[in-house]
Amino acid sequence: MSLDNLTYLYDLTTSKLELLERSLNSILQLAVAEETFAQIIDGKPTRPSYERNYFTLFDPDVSERLYPTDSSVREWTEIKQNWGLQSLKLDAQLVQAFQDAQEHSRLEDLRLLEMVAASLHFLAGAIYASCHPDTDLAH
Repeated sequence: MSLDNLTYLYDLTTSKLELLERSLNSILQLAVAEETFAQIIDGKPTRPSYERNYFTLFDPDVSERLYPTDSSVREWTEIKQNWGLQSLKLDAQLVQAFQDAQEHSRLEDLRLLEMVAASLHFLAGAIYASCHPDTDLAH
């Protein structure tokens, strides 16, 4: 995906925007979303999260972290309350494919799933870049 091919969601119909917004808001309200995005804000995983994904523990900083920091949870709560679809910038072909999918079809459901995944990925990257400006994300 080229960065030149990113677009905002202005051209989606109201019904497509509402569908995407409902889906994303439902996910962002989950406890696992809070835990995940708070870890992104912290810049470090918690021990349980690390062990679920990597099985072994070698980082002493992580071994002591059972939960995200309180400040990262508060920051995530603020971000979640203030975020909006207008901030998302996604692949133009992906957005157009979602727009073109017939409403209430299986294809629309699949395209919605793609849009949700890309939106969460964009949001995670934007939050990480904002909270860790000294990190080179180009690689």
